[in-house]
Amino acid sequence: MPGAQLYESSLKGVQILGEVSNKPLLSVSTPRDILTKDALTFIVMLHRQFNARRKQLLENRQKVQKEIDAGKPLHYLPETKYIRDDPNWRCLPVHPKLATRKVEITGPPDAKMIINAFNTDVHTYMTDFEDSCAPTWSNMIYGQVNLYDAIRDKIDFTNEKTGKRYKINREGRRVPVMIVRPRGWHLVDAHITVDGEPISGSIMDFGLFFFHNAN
Repeated sequence: MPGAQLYESSLKGVQILGEVSNKPLLSVSTPRDILTKDALTFIVMLHRQFNARRKQLLENRQKVQKEIDAGKPLHYLPETKYIRDDPNWRCLPVHPKLATRKVEITGPPDAKMIINAFNTDVHTYMTDFEDSCAPTWSNMIYGQVNLYDAIRDKIDFTNEKTGKRYKINREGRRVPVMIVRPRGWHLVDAHITVDGEPISGSIMDFGLFFFHNAN
């Protein structure tokens, strides 16, 4: 399988079991532009740092659910009581770009959807790696490719069957603010293993996007 041994020798305990193609699909970039050694090092670091906590939180969910099923009421954590009792405590204000979400569009991170969403007259666009996107390796990795190119204004293609051109129109208009929704805490991606276990899907999705696109 192409890519299976691509980074194993340089990142100890890490295996890539999904194809890491060097060919573009509809965008300009490729999976190899996303799964670089530095990007993999970053998401592996996050996984090793936080995966035990992730699994503990999932176990806690099961414990709480059993307590609810047994009739125990929900309650606040006692260790956070001082926050609730503080009359001066306030949360930070929402970022100005996210203050208006009256009209929002949601969809998977495929190239056509991303372009159509950015060209829609909405305030925010949530690109969704979970509910609206089947978690195949191709969908996940090319989703990252599409977002990488869209942010850099390199996502531009023509449908071979219809001849219709797809391109983000940024001239003279407000482009929606993009919100990335990673897969949930309970999902893993067996195409990347770290120390013999599949990587957290949420850490993978967040980590790859954040590494390449945060500024």
